[in-house]
Amino acid sequence: MFSTVKTQRWKNGTTNPDVAIVVDAGDAHDELRGVEPVGRATIVGDAPLSDESCEKLVEQSEYFARKYTGPDDFVTDRRQAWLRVDVLEITSRDFRKPVDLATS
Repeated sequence: MFSTVKTQRWKNGTTNPDVAIVVDAGDAHDELRGVEPVGRATIVGDAPLSDESCEKLVEQSEYFARKYTGPDDFVTDRRQAWLRVDVLEITSRDFRKPVDLATS
């Protein structure tokens, strides 16, 4: 997870490493689906990031740069850092699936 270090989300994730992340998709109620991984957050690399690349972050940084800025060259503004979430449990939901009320 990539986050700005001077935010409440960062403070919460580093003060209490027990985190839950909600990932949802869909607009109408019958299209909604999502997952909620629950786990423990750990800071990876420098916080905030320095110009020097951390070996553990090369692949993630290149992917992030390719997805959000175009080229593979990741440039930091020295306000963000990476958190790794070790997932302990995953809950999922999918309102697109029909529910059989007789067996629920």
